[in-house]
Amino acid sequence: MDCGRIQKIISLYLSGALSEKERGRFEAHLASCSACREEVSRYEATYRLLDRVEDITPSEDFQRKLNARIRRAHTEVVRKPRILRRVPAWVRGVAAVAACVAIAVGLWFYLQPPKSELSAQEEQEIVQNLGLLENLDVLEAGENGDLKIYSGKEFEGAKELAESGIDASDISIAEKDSGKNP
Repeated sequence: MDCGRIQKIISLYLSGALSEKERGRFEAHLASCSACREEVSRYEATYRLLDRVEDITPSEDFQRKLNARIRRAHTEVVRKPRILRRVPAWVRGVAAVAACVAIAVGLWFYLQPPKSELSAQEEQEIVQNLGLLENLDVLEAGENGDLKIYSGKEFEGAKELAESGIDASDISIAEKDSGKNP
């Protein structure tokens, strides 16, 4: 036997509950292991001290009083809140089902992928005008009237530029003259 097994069965050894074979193996280990012998000695000392303690005889109505206290404690722990005692069980069941349905519906809406607010035609126009949209800051500047093209043409807005078919890389921004039209 090893020390771990000995530690687990010391109380069985001291109470005489081991078989003859196990008892022999236990005592053989004790003969070779001083640590386990010391542990068994501590257990034996504890058992001797416990033998000195007088037995306590409970009063005749001890069991009845104990059972009454257990019942009181149990009813206090299990007692339903006052509001739930007034509501019939079937109403509580319906409320629980309704709450589960509400949670399920809410999760379903929450987990849905976002829908595009653009129509298919609008999405197609965006793809076609992707070159212009890459230079959106230039086009936004054009809405203020300060957009010029190298070819010398002036445009009043981004829409006019988009309709002209000019490549966005040919666009430059010019400072707007105060009060003058260039």
